[in-house]
Amino acid sequence: MCDPKIQEKRPPKEQIICDVLYDSAVKPAARDKQKLSQLPLKEWLGPEYCENGRNAVPKEKLPLAVAEVWSHWGQDKEGVCRVLGELCSTVFQWSTKDVAEEFLMWFFACAEEKERNMKHDQNGINAPEYKLWALLHDRATASRAGFHFLFDQAGHIWYQEDWWLHGRYRLMLELNPESFLLLLDATRSPLMFDVLAARMLFYSWSESLLLSVLKSNLLYVWLLCARWMFSLVRDGKLSNKQVLETLAQLTPQKRSLQAAYFLSQIMFFVRTKHTLEADGIEKWEQLYCQLLSHLAADLPYCSEQEQNTALFWLYDSEQCSQCVLQLDLSQHIEDPMIRNVVLQKAVEGIREYLIHSCYERDLETAVDLYLTSAEQLYGDDTEKQILGKLVDWETFEQAAEPELKNYSYDKWHHAYMRAKWQLLLLTKYAKCHTEAEKTLKWLEEWRKRLPDI
Repeated sequence: MCDPKIQEKRPPKEQIICDVLYDSAVKPAARDKQKLSQLPLKEWLGPEYCENGRNAVPKEKLPLAVAEVWSHWGQDKEGVCRVLGELCSTVFQWSTKDVAEEFLMWFFACAEEKERNMKHDQNGINAPEYKLWALLHDRATASRAGFHFLFDQAGHIWYQEDWWLHGRYRLMLELNPESFLLLLDATRSPLMFDVLAARMLFYSWSESLLLSVLKSNLLYVWLLCARWMFSLVRDGKLSNKQVLETLAQLTPQKRSLQAAYFLSQIMFFVRTKHTLEADGIEKWEQLYCQLLSHLAADLPYCSEQEQNTALFWLYDSEQCSQCVLQLDLSQHIEDPMIRNVVLQKAVEGIREYLIHSCYERDLETAVDLYLTSAEQLYGDDTEKQILGKLVDWETFEQAAEPELKNYSYDKWHHAYMRAKWQLLLLTKYAKCHTEAEKTLKWLEEWRKRLPDI
């Protein structure tokens, strides 16, 4: 059966095609690894470089050392960039700037070529390096609930062959953030993004760095800045005043995204941090209200795509909290079209939450939020929306079926939970609108048929 010669002699319809996917007797060929040549420091600079066991070139010999390094540019461009990077990172502070301009000029071209030829899937598609590469190249979508891991777990991206790029990127970011961001925009390098995130995570606040970084064209770099500011405010290293002063220097398009992400993080933090004191809660509430005002004022100056992006990142993992966030924002928006867009997202989100609810937790809160958002969006047509598009009459029939619980418990339980919140919704709406005759009629009928709910 496995012999291809025998199978070729048989009629086409009777042939059996058998491919060997794996054979334990055949060992896979070892992957060729590019060995990085040793750094030619001693050969190019002589014994002075390692004087007293310390990598340092005396100030008076620095011009000669740089000239000697540049003399090898024609033979070994990569080696020159590596040596200059080593020289900048190990010599005394006064000599770093003397080398910086030439180093950045040549390293930019060298690193851009390296990144263009880099293969990021060598460690598998589940490796952090490949995931970040796919994200930066729009081949993946970031989780709104998990984006903070790119900041909180920064410093874990390394290149196996070109490991030396890590230190040179850090040096480039320190010497000239503008050049670093230009290279990051051009290459969308996962290593550069990780170096930037690690700089924000492990070092102190720098407003000038944040303003430089926000000149980038990458969405996730902007979000990284918002995460940086939030973490500093959370840790007490940045005041509300500093945040607002920094945001005031941004354009409405970039400030809207910063404010939206910041509001999401505040909502989640206050909701889950049960040990906050009264002073801490008041501080967060003040910043929350000010950011809502900023976001509401900036949205009219954004394009439709920019508005959708900002509203997409206005998110909380708990649906009721997200609806509260959207309702709070809608109260600050003066433009009726934008306000209706926000309210529509609130209505759709809380409606889906109610439809798929399997537990009683927060059901009453969700019903209240739906009624509040629906009445603001639909006005006098709210009853029509409830009776025609939300309430499922078949669900009432299933919940009232006496034997359904015995032979299909899951189906009955889902119908029971939905019937329960639907009756609660009709009851609350009828209580506020005594003139709603249709609602009162259906409520009375199903109350009789479902007395135990």
